Amino acid sequence: MFYIGPKSFLVSTLLFLMFTGDVLAQQADRFAVQAALLQKISHLIAWPDQSIEKSEKLSICVVGTKRVKKSLQSLYKNVAFYGRKPRVSQFHAGDSIDNCHILLFQQGSGAKVDNYVTSSEGKPVLLVGSDEGLGIKGVHLNFLVENGKVRFEINRRAISESGFKLNPQLLRYARVVDS
Repeated sequence: MFYIGPKSFLVSTLLFLMFTGDVLAQQADRFAVQAALLQKISHLIAWPDQSIEKSEKLSICVVGTKRVKKSLQSLYKNVAFYGRKPRVSQFHAGDSIDNCHILLFQQGSGAKVDNYVTSSEGKPVLLVGSDEGLGIKGVHLNFLVENGKVRFEINRRAISESGFKLNPQLLRYARVVDS
């Protein structure tokens, strides 16, 4: 019998999504594709100080409209991150970034990003965006659409400085930027 280990499965799923991204982007909502990629990619990232293992749920905080939060809640209803159910919540100005494992920026929220990048320095919070130029501003993982395909960029310096560790295979499929 042929056995595929968990890491191989995740990498193969990621590759499938990457190379069929043009079809998926046309047939499905771009946001749904990004949400699926985020769930798969998150398994290829090790959080600093094992902060994920200390939590019952993985906290995903959304900067943007309630529509995005509701979409994520629906998309992630039967999905696990690191064996934990995600808790998706709206992030408001004044909320503590310390309560988030992932801080997700909705498209068009670029003006606020600089403040969140600064306030997350040295904290185990993965910053995820979906706008051109966010990677260079210090967002760890940024989704883009290039030639009709959903792609992602990784800010290697920001990832390293935040204490995250990446599976090296992930870098082979990302556009790597440094801020």
